[in-house]
Amino acid sequence: MTARVLVGILNFNAIDDCVSTVRSLRELRYPAFDVIVVDNASTNDARARVAELCPEIVVEANAVNSGFAGGMNSILDRATERGYDYAVLANNDIALAPDALEHLVTTAQAHPEAAIIGGLEVGWESGDVRAVGGTDFNLVLGRQRWTRDVPAQPSTVEYPQGALLLVATEAVRRGLRMDDRLFMYYEEVDLGFRLRALNRVAIVDPAVRVRHKAESRHLVPRGAYYQQRNRLYLARTYGTPLQFISHVVIVGMIELPAKMLIRSAQGHGRFALACARGFLDGLVNRMGAGRGSRLG
Repeated sequence: MTARVLVGILNFNAIDDCVSTVRSLRELRYPAFDVIVVDNASTNDARARVAELCPEIVVEANAVNSGFAGGMNSILDRATERGYDYAVLANNDIALAPDALEHLVTTAQAHPEAAIIGGLEVGWESGDVRAVGGTDFNLVLGRQRWTRDVPAQPSTVEYPQGALLLVATEAVRRGLRMDDRLFMYYEEVDLGFRLRALNRVAIVDPAVRVRHKAESRHLVPRGAYYQQRNRLYLARTYGTPLQFISHVVIVGMIELPAKMLIRSAQGHGRFALACARGFLDGLVNRMGAGRGSRLG
């Protein structure tokens, strides 16, 4: 029996990028898939405009913005409740080749130990490989490492790149989902820890290339807040007490002051302040949207 797939595009406030993504994913060659856009409580008219410009697909809406993690969980829930075998979690600024979904499903069926199948993240304009998969996360330093070494065949990684993921709904029923306390950033690293707890793995299929527009985002205060905060959260959640204390000391007393000084000198004072707020909120375990939702 052909596996059924729900392709869910999570959208927040984007119109042109989301429409471009819909048109790319509608061209996928696979006999049993549906595409939906899940609007994550946009604050503009994105939901109506995407529905108007893409009348061939269903646009559904979340009542509240629970962040990237919560929004992707809502797609997992829709796929599981509606009886799909797999859910594809897609960013709203990507493009795929028409055969990508065929490769993802074939790889998933050939590797039942894998709960998640990902692809190579490549630059939108350049096509250069930016990330194949995660190889490590240092809980003391709060640093993730990615490899750009492209394997010859589907290969296991510690965690996949999150712009596009195929997730087995069977694993969702067993408890696999993103941690919505993160809100956004570092969801991939968290998924790696969660996969290991379920004795499952993530695999990257080198035949799948995900063109992603992420290179346009740099030194954004909102991102600074969540990244600084969530690194601390991961150290607390998955590290030993000594690793957590070491993270607080090294990052709080060395890395963070140096970062704030350098970025402020470069004219990025709001970015520096957002880093400090993220670290402080991480210390008191203020999670979810936190103060990051008020930053640009």
